[in-house]
Amino acid sequence: MGVVWKAADTRLDREVAVKLLPEDLEADPDRLASFVREAKLVAALSHPNIVTIHSIEEAAGHQLPRHGAGPRPHAGPDRPEGGLALPRFFELGLAIADAVGAAHDRAVIHRDLKPATSWWTRKGA
Repeated sequence: MGVVWKAADTRLDREVAVKLLPEDLEADPDRLASFVREAKLVAALSHPNIVTIHSIEEAAGHQLPRHGAGPRPHAGPDRPEGGLALPRFFELGLAIADAVGAAHDRAVIHRDLKPATSWWTRKGA
């Protein structure tokens, strides 16, 4: 639904990410309410493999959920030639399944789970 941008938290001197709705969706009160509701649902989750929402900021009239960017996450489509090695595939798959299970335990369903919405670092998902 939104676009994630890398940003700088100048008060805490760290890299963060912010999610912004496209203007046409932000102009729709129902879509904006859904966007804020989604940020609140994710903020209520606590799991090492689920992004942490730190706050919802407002800037220039835009609602911006802010979360930690961590060490240079890799988006799913950025994969090695020939795919992942089988052990790495299972390592990431199990980590993602664990995160999805934790969300489901709190009645939160990820409606757009795909490689492009999964981030991982060299340490895992």
